[in-house]
Amino acid sequence: MATWIAHFRMAERRLADWPQFDPTAFVLGKVAPDSGKPNHDWTQFDPPKA
Repeated sequence: MATWIAHFRMAERRLADWPQFDPTAFVLGKVAPDSGKPNHDWTQFDPPKA
């Protein structure tokens, strides 16, 4: 899986082709799948990255 910064860069490039999308929502939507809710000591996330 690509890193979060790679997702940001790809979103930036796609926005040039799709100016009708809201930039903030589009970019955040590209990294949201990599985000997860941490447990109490931040050793695991739900859903897991895998």
